[in-house]
Amino acid sequence: MPSTAPVRVPDTAPIRTVRRARAATHERPRLTLASARTLPSGARIVEFVAAHTRELDRIAANLYDATSTVMVRSLGTQTLWGADDRGSFTIPSGLPDGVYTVRATVRDIAGTTATVTHAVTVERARAA
Repeated sequence: MPSTAPVRVPDTAPIRTVRRARAATHERPRLTLASARTLPSGARIVEFVAAHTRELDRIAANLYDATSTVMVRSLGTQTLWGADDRGSFTIPSGLPDGVYTVRATVRDIAGTTATVTHAVTVERARAA
């Protein structure tokens, strides 16, 4: 039969607290525009590169009007892996001619974010 005697720990025993939490950081991830191009199909692609000293979590991009105040639509969210990664987003076809703003935000595993914007001009080819 197992012993049920209490175990005594001396008052001088060191106390250790072990916590598992996301590492706090005050350093923001770096996010830059890698390229903005139009494919032969007419699709417009914007690609952003993210880098950080710790693991990245995700990147999201939204399309806004020229004033960056009205969101036209979400371009999506992508999961990132490691400390260096990239995300590509397609500008939807059928937009009226004009200037739009793509706003991309990257987040690291601690929840720290960085945001960049890029102006995109939509100008459909005119029939001659």
